[in-house]
Amino acid sequence: MRFNYWQTLTEECYYHIYNRTINSEALFKDYSDRHYFLKQWESYFGNYLNTYAYCLMSNHFHFIIQVKIVNKTFLESVKNENTVTSMAFLNNEKDVNAFLEDQFKRFFSSLAHTFNKKYNRTGSLFQKRFKRIELVTLTQILNKICYTHHNPLHHNVAYFYEAWEFSSYNAYLSIKPTKISRLEGLQLFDEHSRLENFIHYHKEFHIYWVLDQKWKNFNTEGDF
Repeated sequence: MRFNYWQTLTEECYYHIYNRTINSEALFKDYSDRHYFLKQWESYFGNYLNTYAYCLMSNHFHFIIQVKIVNKTFLESVKNENTVTSMAFLNNEKDVNAFLEDQFKRFFSSLAHTFNKKYNRTGSLFQKRFKRIELVTLTQILNKICYTHHNPLHHNVAYFYEAWEFSSYNAYLSIKPTKISRLEGLQLFDEHSRLENFIHYHKEFHIYWVLDQKWKNFNTEGDF
């Protein structure tokens, strides 16, 4: 059975969202590109999604999000979008999934426009459809938060979580203001000793990943 990578975005549900560039082209060519990406993310989704984790890699990204409750504050923000889809959503002609998909379309278009202008480039930048997988259980949510933060280690561009600046891992360790839903994210790991459990869970994830890689390498080495 083929897995559905394009599941419906529903209020209060959690998702793993990710996408990559066409032909694995470098998405972040200098320091400012990553800052601009996060600025645009907050601009397009800050009022509609709780962001629990993110990681920006050279040619792809990962986010763990929860769609916010469609309440008065949510709807007031939608009014300010002033797009055809936002108006249709307010008139109950489109659902929240259609509205958010349009936000993602506009988000990717804004990034491509700025990127193309900056680097004298033309054409599409991202793969056409971004993937979104619903995370149903708490175990799935915690696993994907760790998976997201583990990406730099997986791709051998960092050797420990804190070393990669453009993920949300360090935001969880800090007390500085952040756009990440830090308190809510820590509460997922445990009501008590939340930060300690957050760190421990990530360490355990890395240990199992290393063991899994060794097992895969062992099985591909062949017989003696």
